[in-house]
Amino acid sequence: MKTFHNPKLLSYVILSMIVFIVIKIYAPIINYEFVGFNHERPVNQISEIKQESLLDVGKVFFNHIFKTDAPLAKASLALDYYIGRDNPAIYHAHNLLLYLLCIIVLFLFIQTLFKSYGFSIAVVALFAILATHVEIVVWISQRKYLLYFLFFFATLIAYLKYQETAHKKTILFILTLFLFLLSFFAYGNAWALLATIILIDFCKKRTLNRPIIFEKIPFVIIVLLLSLLSHSSNIIEKTTEVNEVQQIIFPQSYYSFKNAFIVASYAFFYYFVSFFHPKSICFANSHPQFINNLLPYQYYMSFFALLIFVFLAIVYFVNKRSDNKRRYLFGFLFFTVNIGLYLNYFSPMSGFVVANRHSFVAYVGLSIVLASVLQYLFKRKDNRSRFLLFIVVLLFYLGIFAHHAITKTNYINIWQNSQTLFGHLISENKNLVFAYNNRGVYHFNNKSYGKAIGDFTHAINSISDRDKEHITTVYSNRSIAYLKTGNYLKAISDIQYILNINPHDTLAQKKLEMCYKYAITHNDSLIYINKRLVNSPTDDELWVKRGRLKSRLGLLQFALDDFNAAVELQPNKAETYNYRGLLHWDLNDFNNAIYDFEKAMELDNQYPEPIYNLAHMLCTQKRFTKAFINFDKALAIDSNNSKIYMYRANCYLEIKNIDKACFDWTKAKTLGAQKAQKMLETYCP
Repeated sequence: MKTFHNPKLLSYVILSMIVFIVIKIYAPIINYEFVGFNHERPVNQISEIKQESLLDVGKVFFNHIFKTDAPLAKASLALDYYIGRDNPAIYHAHNLLLYLLCIIVLFLFIQTLFKSYGFSIAVVALFAILATHVEIVVWISQRKYLLYFLFFFATLIAYLKYQETAHKKTILFILTLFLFLLSFFAYGNAWALLATIILIDFCKKRTLNRPIIFEKIPFVIIVLLLSLLSHSSNIIEKTTEVNEVQQIIFPQSYYSFKNAFIVASYAFFYYFVSFFHPKSICFANSHPQFINNLLPYQYYMSFFALLIFVFLAIVYFVNKRSDNKRRYLFGFLFFTVNIGLYLNYFSPMSGFVVANRHSFVAYVGLSIVLASVLQYLFKRKDNRSRFLLFIVVLLFYLGIFAHHAITKTNYINIWQNSQTLFGHLISENKNLVFAYNNRGVYHFNNKSYGKAIGDFTHAINSISDRDKEHITTVYSNRSIAYLKTGNYLKAISDIQYILNINPHDTLAQKKLEMCYKYAITHNDSLIYINKRLVNSPTDDELWVKRGRLKSRLGLLQFALDDFNAAVELQPNKAETYNYRGLLHWDLNDFNNAIYDFEKAMELDNQYPEPIYNLAHMLCTQKRFTKAFINFDKALAIDSNNSKIYMYRANCYLEIKNIDKACFDWTKAKTLGAQKAQKMLETYCP
């Protein structure tokens, strides 16, 4: 019972319960895999963090102190590698431990600032359960946010102690500067911390005078110097190996000043609303598509809603007399300052419209506002109406708590591996090129080459103007997957597409040479025909045979050279024109394909193959009338050819004439076409 009469002890008990609940919620992540996202490789594959001694781990920090925006995070990951090598459980456990420390440090900060254990617990309980924190804890490569948060609030605690303590002020001020420096090395967002320190002065009602201004000068100097000396560099290591697939980063978007301001306003409003209602959390929210040079309507609505909200807030804070007014304003400004630097109001934007990790520090401000309202009503529940209002706000608080708890539990599950992660993104944003590509990389690395090819193909089909910078990467990835399955024809076709875009792509040239090498060394027939052609260079049939073989191997342009040579040697063979017509079709050269098929028909009007090949190609081009005429001609010559019936049935299916399609599939089945049975089961029950 003594616990309930001791607020300090009670708050520590509740804090311990919060920590236990957080551990319980995040416990499954210990078994999760590494996730590579928006980086070329998962963190355990980055060569810079693979250190074999503690001394080397320390060198990682000092070697990158001015080369990256997060040298402390990189050293932290190097330590994980030193301890656990490629065991993801070590990295996940470290992230979870840091998150728990963040919760504890936040409690100490709120208690130091507001001197209320109950209020501190109310803030921390809500903040700890926010579903928007999931990606920061589970996504290993984002450890910089955890370290930044830790040193951010450690700096503020030291600063508050410096204000409150009459002795050892110099030591505490130096400690504050040191922690401030570590926060910069954790992430590099020191301007927000400096602005928050100024907000602390406002909250503590410190009078603006010369000593207070002078004490900020060392912070400003640190920020300016480090900003000038350092430059940003993500943990990215691109592959230069011809047989490795690559992830791609989220597509960049750029806006005019007017549109950038509107999109940034939408992002601000999104972050604000998501704190209270995390309706649909997604770790990557893509930029909007313009329609008639206009953004989607909700962006303009958010802009005007934000203006109205700011106007009402100003009216309230100017006219409302309340003891809690300063605390409300502090919480809202805390949120605004720490989210505002991610919005890029006055510059073109890139990457995501919003990213949950950016709200990690900022949501402390909104947690303070909501807990302040709850505390204010609790202290003034002396009549029925105020008591009812307190109950309503308390239920609202508990509703937000429960909503985030449920959402967080579900959201954690999508981070099990890259397949579940990118699958979630695809379900939320159907045509994201980088999501399909990066899931394809996961399938490729797990030797599921068929699934990888499917995802790479989806990525290619989804490419828009803003994704064009990644088009060669996706084609390159698919070519390697084709190569792994022995489909040299399609692998070489993809690489040639890349070289058509950039003939000087040395990596693509190496891949093409590798494909040729595999194609030749894995086919003894090609070597045999080459030897025969040395002795019989005027044998047109050998040229045709080699052309057909090269076509199957994917050497389309080389096959065309062979067919052209055969035509020059013997210009009156219908079979050669038919084969060359098929090759032109594969090359999407439809005019020359039609010429070759018609030439073959002219040379031998009883040869059915060029007739039904022409009909088939015309059907794929939606030229149905001429296609059916040629199908009829082919059947008049060879009425027992199952292939003709199959092609014509598929053409009937294109025009939704199911009855005739079923008739042709039935006929094809009686002639031995195995695929006809499946089509009958699907379309002709």
